[in-house]
Amino acid sequence: MDNYEQLKADNKRLKKQVKQLATYNSDLKNELEFAQATIQGLKEVNRCADQHLNASKEF
Repeated sequence: MDNYEQLKADNKRLKKQVKQLATYNSDLKNELEFAQATIQGLKEVNRCADQHLNASKEF
């Protein structure tokens, strides 16, 4: 295989890797957004629980 053919093969392989990494990156972004939403929801539940606990201490 001459240099040109090797470069073509490398280019094809690298393009495939870039596509796979872009998909992986997108998946990670979605997982991060889900995790952030989950954390925000848990913070809200915790805040509400604290308010409820503090309100019950007043009685």
